[in-house]
Amino acid sequence: MRTRADCQGFTRKELLVVIAVLVVLGVMAVPMLAQWKHKASHMFCVSNLKQVGISFRIWADDRHDQYPMLVLAGTNRAPAAANGADTYRYFQVISNELVSPRLLVCPNDTRSSVENFADLKNINVSYFVNLDATEIDPQMPISGDRNITGATPPINGILTFKDGDSVGWTTAIHNRRGNVIMGDGSVQWVEPVLTITGLATNVWRLSLPE
Repeated sequence: MRTRADCQGFTRKELLVVIAVLVVLGVMAVPMLAQWKHKASHMFCVSNLKQVGISFRIWADDRHDQYPMLVLAGTNRAPAAANGADTYRYFQVISNELVSPRLLVCPNDTRSSVENFADLKNINVSYFVNLDATEIDPQMPISGDRNITGATPPINGILTFKDGDSVGWTTAIHNRRGNVIMGDGSVQWVEPVLTITGLATNVWRLSLPE
């Protein structure tokens, strides 16, 4: 028969054992939660870039298959390379197709989104724009994570790549990796270093939201 003393609950030793087990389980769960958070943010970033790519293509379908980077080149509505890269302006142009400026900030980025496209600036954008992207080349990137780097530093916010150059990534956003949306609509997860080969054009000029 159990006495009243037997029903008083955990002893101090038993309580310490339970606490120790909970601490161990908590320590084991931390990396699992971090990994889940990373995968979730990566999926959101991929989804954002897919929406960006679709928006650019819808806009181009109504304008003789030309992206705004080409249509607006040299006008006062888009920046010339010599005057710096107001990357956000290209996203403002496709605002009707893109719907929300919140799609322009990667969940892993420290930047903040805005509610209206009229308030959009480079600081509210996580993605570059390829000024030389065309619909005739489905393997040319349209946009991607802004932490991309090249063999030479950007000039006035324009990062230039030539055939044979290597693409790299800083530790910002995806820790030396990056997402890129291609002309065919696919999003590629680019490893730390990638060598560009077989460029259809002489160069790629990436407008960075600096």
